Formats: sequence, structure tokens, C-alpha cells
Amino acid sequence: MGRRILLLTSMILALVTLSACSNSTLGPTTWIDQPLVGTHAPLATLTIMAHASDADGVATIEFFLSEELLAAVGAGGGRLGQASVEWAPPGPGVYNIVARAIDTPGNYGPPASVLITVGGLPATAPLTPALAQVLTSPPAPVSTSSPTPAPSGPSLTLVQNANCRAGPGTAYEALEVILNGLTVPIEGRNHDSNWFWVAEPDGSGHCWISAVAGQVHGDLSQVQIVSAPPLPQPDSVPPDITAFGTAPISIQRGGCGEPSTTLTSATVIDAGGISRVVARILGSGEVEMTPIGGQVYQAVLGPFTETGEYSIIILAWDIAGNSAQAGPLSVTVVCIN
Repeated sequence: MGRRILLLTSMILALVTLSACSNSTLGPTTWIDQPLVGTHAPLATLTIMAHASDADGVATIEFFLSEELLAAVGAGGGRLGQASVEWAPPGPGVYNIVARAIDTPGNYGPPASVLITVGGLPATAPLTPALAQVLTSPPAPVSTSSPTPAPSGPSLTLVQNANCRAGPGTAYEALEVILNGLTVPIEGRNHDSNWFWVAEPDGSGHCWISAVAGQVHGDLSQVQIVSAPPLPQPDSVPPDITAFGTAPISIQRGGCGEPSTTLTSATVIDAGGISRVVARILGSGEVEMTPIGGQVYQAVLGPFTETGEYSIIILAWDIAGNSAQAGPLSVTVVCIN
């Protein structure tokens, strides 16, 4: 055991020495110590641990889930820094864990990443960052563009498959997935230089990609700062229910034992789309209304087997979850012998 500890110490010292001899502007070199690549972990809180080395001292180690920042932890400022964070997986799946260190002058080093399985899911062979992206991110069209020659200015070489978004943050829509190994020119950056504005490989426009998804080449100081577009606003407007009613509103049954029905309809409008419309008979349950065209929904209510007055309301939900209500409507059922 003593010889193994001595050997490990010698290796770490050698790494620190090599780091001291390298160009410190490249930033710290980072390793993820825990979990290991290919780990199968239960659905429970997991400790993520990493260390980094840099001749100028390791100030901070950042931990990401793909491109989403989990935590930034101080590493002490020494040549060899270490940090850890507790992470509670949101559910079973395959996750890409990324760590990146910052030295005391503020230089970012290249990220390190591991792919793990949480929740006892069967392993796939091979496990790739592309699979993690599919399972943990909203679907986006995949670029099939062939690699382009290395750009002359600042650029980013992807070390994992990554979403390229409409703005600098995970709250923006994913426009495209840029594949591992592709090098893209950096044409703009945000104020913190942790998101880059790049040309989409298919030439259709520009999008934003997280700095943790790749390795930066060149000097960013001359790269323009690009203003972020407005964040998408959540839909808070409920559906509009108009022209609602039932026909007939009075049902006269020729025999008191005969069942009876009525037809209810409503026009329901929402810019974001309608997910569900129901007619609720108060005290007697509800019936799904189906679209018949022109934003009109209908349902047959009944059969009513008892005489009396029935109250009916129309309920509608849009795709964002906003709801609206109309009514009540009245239907009278009488018995004529």
C-alpha cells in the first residue's frame, strides 16, 4: 500500500511540474475523479469530484450537466486544486458530467467529461455524448455538415455533441446539434465569455454554444461582445371560449323511461394551440369535446335518464397549461306522458 501511495504522489507531482512548464494561458488541466466513465449509479444523490493543475494556481472548478452549470466551487488557488459537489439526478437516464477549471488569472482550461448511467438502465455500446444529448435535452435537428478547414481566428473545437441555441443560455431554444470534433469560428461572445456566437454549419444563420462544450483556440480579447436576444416569454394567456351553447336546451321526453341527449358546442381559440376541451355537467361528470373544424368543438351530452335542470360549463386548456371556463349553460329535461 505504501509503495502505491508513493507512486500516486510521484505521478501528481510530475503532472504539476509539467503544468508549470506549459503555457499557462491555456488554463488548468482538469480530471474527473468520481464518478468514473461508464458508472452505473442508483437514483440517489451522487458525489462528483474533480481535481486540476495549473502553474498559476487553480482558483475554481466548475461542474456542469452537459452545458448546464451545476456549481462553481473554490479550489484553493494552489498548483493542484480539488473540489466536489453533491448532485441529485432528476430521474433515470444517461448523463454527461463535465468539469472545467479556472486559474487565478482567470484563464479557462479545457473541460473533462464522463458519461454515466443513473437508475439501473441497461448500458448501450458504445455510450456516446450524442446518446446523452438525446436523453437529457430537447430534440433538435442534427447537423450533417462535413468538417471545414481550421479557421484563422479564434475558434472552438467540440469535445462533445452540443446544442447550439438561439441565445446564450439553456432557457433558449436548441436550433441545432453540432457534432463532436467539429471546429467552428467564434464570431462573438457574451460578457462572461462562457457562451460563443458561431455560424451554424449549414450556413442558415448564427447560434450560441456553451464554452464547456469544446476547447478554445486563439485570443478572445478581440472577439466582439454580442447582445443576447430577449428570453422567450412564457405563454400566460388562457384560451378564448366563444359561441358556446347547447341544442336543444329543453328536452321533452314522450315517455318518462326514454333517455335523452343534447348537443353542446363552443369555439375555442388560442395562439399557442389547444390541448383539451371538456363539457362538465355539474354533479354528473364531464365529456371530452372533439374538434370538428374551424376551431369549433362539440360533444353529445347524455343520455339524461332523470328529469330536472342540468348546469353545464365548458373548460379549455392550451398547450402551455393555461385554462379558461365558460358558462354555465342550462338544459331542462321534462317528462310528458
